[in-house]
Amino acid sequence: MLSERAASFAEKYRVLEPVPDTRVFGRDPSNPYYDLLYWVANDFKPSLTVELGTCTGGSTSNLAAGSENQVISIDVDIRPGARERLAIFPNIELIHGDTRDPTLAANVAQCGPIDLLFIDTDHVAEQVKAEMSLYGSLVRPGGLILLDDIRMHPCMSGWWDELDEDKLELPDLHWTSFGAVFS
Repeated sequence: MLSERAASFAEKYRVLEPVPDTRVFGRDPSNPYYDLLYWVANDFKPSLTVELGTCTGGSTSNLAAGSENQVISIDVDIRPGARERLAIFPNIELIHGDTRDPTLAANVAQCGPIDLLFIDTDHVAEQVKAEMSLYGSLVRPGGLILLDDIRMHPCMSGWWDELDEDKLELPDLHWTSFGAVFS
């Protein structure tokens, strides 16, 4: 049974309008969750958004376009061209580093409580467990954690199924499913 917050979230984001900001990039029919990232950032108005897993920067662009406030995106492998494409967003700070590094998490903690955390790194349970341990505790009460690829591997599916949090699965947003955890 869904909590009231999860049910409200599911209803609000059941139908996603196209993103009106022409600066965003990377969305294709396989990842409509990019639209969700934009609209959640736009509606939620997070003071601090942290993304774990920049990659090519598409999801980063949607988070930054949706919110005028600070977006920190961390990745061990920021792909060529991502920094240049994201330079049009003055609210993005890109950090090259391992999201499992406790020192890096401690540095992020000094920026204030996280309102919106998006986890999209290596999609294995050990990685996500480490990131949830380091960054989940930095999410303010009432904050939101979004996760991509929760059904990519059997270990991720098991981790998600056993996660004892107020959560919602959004399988229509990505071929490997998408999750929301309510802090």
